[in-house]
Formats: sequence, C-alpha cells, structure tokens
Amino acid sequence: MAQTFAAVEVPEWCGVFDAEQFEAFREEVDDACDCFGAGGQNLESGFVELVSGAYSDGYEFRLEQLAKRCAEAPREDWEGICFGQIDAWSMAEAQSEWLEQASFEQVRDLLRIHLFDGSPRSEADESEEPDESEEWFRLPLADGLWIGLVVADAPSSDEDEPEIDTQVHNAAVQAWGVEPEQLVEAALANLRREEETPAWGEVSVELSDEDDEPVATITVLTVENAPWALLLDEIEPELAERGVVLAVPAQDAVLVAEVPEPGMLDLVVTAVSAVARDHVDAAEIGYDIGDSTYWYQNGEFSRFEESESDDDQHDGEAGPVG
Repeated sequence: MAQTFAAVEVPEWCGVFDAEQFEAFREEVDDACDCFGAGGQNLESGFVELVSGAYSDGYEFRLEQLAKRCAEAPREDWEGICFGQIDAWSMAEAQSEWLEQASFEQVRDLLRIHLFDGSPRSEADESEEPDESEEWFRLPLADGLWIGLVVADAPSSDEDEPEIDTQVHNAAVQAWGVEPEQLVEAALANLRREEETPAWGEVSVELSDEDDEPVATITVLTVENAPWALLLDEIEPELAERGVVLAVPAQDAVLVAEVPEPGMLDLVVTAVSAVARDHVDAAEIGYDIGDSTYWYQNGEFSRFEESESDDDQHDGEAGPVG
C-alpha cells in the first residue's frame, strides 16, 4: 500500500509537477525504494540514497530526470517507471553500459581484483536460459572461490549519476577484446603499484583434540585486502612453497596458517574456518565471501572437504591464479 505523505510545497527541482502530482510521484518512488529496503527517505531533497555497485556501498541518485519521465507518461505507468529506475540504480546498470562502450585503455588503470563466491548477477527465470553476456566475469580459483573484476569509480552516460565501483560483466570483456588472463594481470599490476606490500596481523588460536584438550597454539596471519591472496607467492614465497591453510572470508580479509605437524592438518582447517566464520559474520553485506578453507601452494588453491585428510589435501577443484 502506498505511503501517505503530509502535503508540502513542490521543490524547485521538480517543477514539472503540481502539488498533487508531486505527492503521487513521491509515493511511487518511496514504494519502489521500499522494495529494496530503502523506503521512508526525504524525497524533497531531490535524491534517493541506495546501495549499489560491487561492494553494496551507498550512493545518492538525483530524481529530476525520473520526475520528467513520469511527467511525460500516463499516470498508470508511473509505478513501473519508478520501480524500473530504482532497480537499474541498485544494479549500476548505466555504469555497466558505460563499461561496454569504453575501451580497454580507458579502464586498464581502474581495474581491481574482486574475489567472490561466484554468485550470478541476477536470478534467471527457470524457463529461460541465462544471458551469459550479462553475467559477471569470473575465473575459477577453487570450489566456492572465483576471481572477478571491478572498475573503480565507473561513470555513466548520465551526468547526474554518481561514479560507482562496478563489477565487470562478460559483455564488457567481449567489447574490450582482451584475454581474461591479461585483464587479471592488469588488475594485479594496479594492486602492486597502488598499495604497499601488506603488513601481517596475527591471531593466536588454540588447537584442541577430540576431547577438547589443548594440543598446540598456532598463529593465523591476516591481511586486510582479499586480492593479496593471489600474490601470496610473491609476498611470502617460503610460505607459498611449503603450503598453507588459507581462507578469504571477506573483501577485507585473508587468513593464512601453517600446519605445525602433518597430523594437525584437520585441527588447523577447523581453527581457520572458525576464524573465517567470525569475519563473515562481521562483514557488511556485499563484502562477505565465505568461510570455506583452502590449501594454497605455489599459486594454486584447492578447497578442503570435511573428510579431507593429510593424504588427500589436494583434492577439490583448482583453477589458474591468472
């Protein structure tokens, strides 16, 4: 049911409406925003704030052009127009369209690695084949862990819209005409150039046996930037050569732990997974990836299964680092 607003004067930015029309417009916009958990905003300000982009950050979207579109359309069409626009803003559709029109040179220095769980861009109707060109670009690292790409501060063709960190979809990659591995390497080059090699944080975790008796204390190393997981062989080559238990629970967390003794592998996996769950629980929406643990060695990831032991620690799907 539409929300009823107190009568107000029509603001200057919305001169296409009289007071009654503006009231109706506000109701339609608020109802649309409410579908995305953003209802009840002060629409007299001339903008709505919505989460959008690769990291579900908040952005302000101006309403003037939407008001003009509604003013030019029959009243019965306003509901669909407003919902469609709010949906497009929340999905950064205009920024995605800009990516398809841009050249690789325009986006090269803006490319960022985006590790994620491989979830689709949108849920396709079961009766229809998904449009692969519109799906997120992704390369597999291991079961449940994928490489994606983000273009930082992507603009749109509409000057009124904000610049948004926008996840790259397949149609954009096809338009750029560049091999996926080259795109990933360009993003990693940006990471190396723009950020100093990270300092490790440390979390001490006690390992316990089946009887809940302590058997050892390990140090879980942490880095506050998920893409550095792809460069572990560069920043900690000795660790990468020996092999470690690793987790990437969120965009701002990489967890790494050595196995003190071969027989303690399962205990280390359990401990790292518990620390990873805490990071997932604390992560903001859009920043979490998952609490799965992986064996990482010499640039390759493989996911641990619950039954995995020291002898089969390399089971599971593995993919190129890029």
